[in-house]
Amino acid sequence: MKKVILTIIMLSSIIFAQDWVSQTLPEGITMGVFNKIISTSDTTVWICGRNGFNTGVILNTTDGNNWSILYSLDSEDIFFLEKLFMFDDNTGWVVGTKDYGYYESLLLKTTDGGKTWEEVVSASDGIDIIDLFFTDSNNGWYYCKFDSTDEENTITHYILKRTTNGGENWENAFDITDNEFSGAYSMTMFFENANHGWSIREDYYDNKTFWHTIDGGVNWTEQILTLESEDQLSNLYFIDENNGWACGYNGTIYNTTNSGNNWSLQYNLGGGAGKALASFSFIDENTGYVCGANGRIRKTTDGGINWNDSYNGYTDLMDIHFANSNIGWAIGIEILKYTNVTNIDNKNPNIQIFELSATNYPNPFNPNTTFSINIPNSSNVELSIFSITGDLIETQDLGYQNAGKYYFNWNA
Repeated sequence: MKKVILTIIMLSSIIFAQDWVSQTLPEGITMGVFNKIISTSDTTVWICGRNGFNTGVILNTTDGNNWSILYSLDSEDIFFLEKLFMFDDNTGWVVGTKDYGYYESLLLKTTDGGKTWEEVVSASDGIDIIDLFFTDSNNGWYYCKFDSTDEENTITHYILKRTTNGGENWENAFDITDNEFSGAYSMTMFFENANHGWSIREDYYDNKTFWHTIDGGVNWTEQILTLESEDQLSNLYFIDENNGWACGYNGTIYNTTNSGNNWSLQYNLGGGAGKALASFSFIDENTGYVCGANGRIRKTTDGGINWNDSYNGYTDLMDIHFANSNIGWAIGIEILKYTNVTNIDNKNPNIQIFELSATNYPNPFNPNTTFSINIPNSSNVELSIFSITGDLIETQDLGYQNAGKYYFNWNA
């Protein structure tokens, strides 16, 4: 039996760094007030909001770093673009509300990546759109209110509208006007799919209730969520039909593992000024982020049992979104980008030695042999072959190889 020694030199060691960096605002933005961010890849991202004290804008990047003004609302009135959904590089929806205006909302649709927008609901229609949500390019909802009059009275209607065909048609899914929860002037929605959804509703007397639907919003069942003293819910997020989180203005996070039937308090910043939490983004059922007042970003890796500092800034953050586990953004007055960086350190090679028993006879292997190598980390790899007495037989530069199992043929 002839034995040789293989020395595998990993020329690179891998160093991981996680960081949030403020990105440069595009020329023409005097002071952004950004409200919603969405991506279709780790480089193509959209943001909606308002350009300082001017009208609504939509920003876009196609490389994940350099932002430009994609669209500026052409209106003499000041509209704040509040909710934005993009499903691919072309199709999306945005809703805007007029400053200091009543029943003057806009619902816009794009089919060219946000360069132009068609008015689906116009300000002159007399509708106040309170919330908008889409799960995909076909299924969407918006909650609105509007007035009608008869011979004696003015009636305020509260309607949940739904589309199942990408906005070609909108139907009344649920009429809250004549419901026991009449007068829900505020509602925050989250739909996990076309059927399962949840909503936080608030009336003029600050009464708040939590509701669940399993038929796309046609029927709703009230659920019990006991809040901490004087707490108010600001947002909610579900990773699947069972696991969800809700955050509050007092820096609280509540969690459910059974579709909202039961909720428990997971986290409490202690309340007070500057503790409000605004938005979630979860990568899976364990790893997620929440952002809020004073540039605060918290991260969990255990489904919300523990939340640790990921970033502490100065300005309020309104929304957070992760394209994947390595890249994310948070927005408010500024744009923050998170990158899980992989650096290569060539100064500290990782040397691994394997022994190969070659049964070929006679030497040299008649004349080829094939052997396998497991490379634990992506790296530049150098292969050295020694005799059993320690003499160098051959060295091969295998170049950069991704982690994995490889088969190499050696001609002795």
